[in-house]
Amino acid sequence: MSKTQVHTYHCLCTELVLATYAPLQSLPKRKADHAAICKLAGSDLPIPGGVVLSGSSFDDAEPIVLNLEDGFEKRYAARCKRCDLQIGYWLDKSQFEPEQKGRRTDVMYLLPGGLMSTEEMKEKKDMGKEVEMAGAAGG
Repeated sequence: MSKTQVHTYHCLCTELVLATYAPLQSLPKRKADHAAICKLAGSDLPIPGGVVLSGSSFDDAEPIVLNLEDGFEKRYAARCKRCDLQIGYWLDKSQFEPEQKGRRTDVMYLLPGGLMSTEEMKEKKDMGKEVEMAGAAGG
């Protein structure tokens, strides 16, 4: 029986945001902004992973329209519910099918620097304890 590792990721404020079978650094990236391309669990797109959102994020109701070198792009920001940091975005369905509107929900794009793994969060917490202990011992 093979053991599958689940990777969990938190917003910079430490709120748990998502879990995936593939580490974020192994997922394909968009060229323009290096956002990780994450298919949501249940999607049949040929992208590794299968992200499960924890419910600790919310999406802006209205999209923003970006003027890119090769045209326009409609994005719905995905934000941390706790601190409002933008952690990623969804594209509008009209980017793929002109007659469709609304947020495309099978793929989320995660911005670099908006999330940290549970391991990274633990390391920072442990480092903080070591600094506190060193300060107490020296002072």
